[in-house]
Amino acid sequence: MFVDVSEKELEDEMFLEAVDHYAKMKEELGMVSTWDIHVGNGCLQEDDLLLQDNKQYKVTYTYISEMGDTEDDTQWAEVSMFAPSGSVKDLWFAADSCIRQSGTHHSYIEGFEIKWNGCLALVTGS
Repeated sequence: MFVDVSEKELEDEMFLEAVDHYAKMKEELGMVSTWDIHVGNGCLQEDDLLLQDNKQYKVTYTYISEMGDTEDDTQWAEVSMFAPSGSVKDLWFAADSCIRQSGTHHSYIEGFEIKWNGCLALVTGS
């Protein structure tokens, strides 16, 4: 019997499968953060390379350390950690370390932006 599944239903199913996959990996790896880089990437394994260059990456995280009354009064800080490779596990570990160091409530790893100096700036969400 053929069941007509809409494209939206298929996307939702794939999304939920990825969420479950990374939740299980989070527990297995002992992370406090949540890997939220799965849209369009599917269910990568921990040793799969997110970045193809097999080199070390410095991951930085800039966050508000003290909220001021105005933007000029707001204090920013930066923490960093090295990832030995561009694998999911190594990048996640470095990002997780940055989140722990910052003490912020942001725990969703949403991406990495390559900075002018080659470092990876961590992008987080709540």
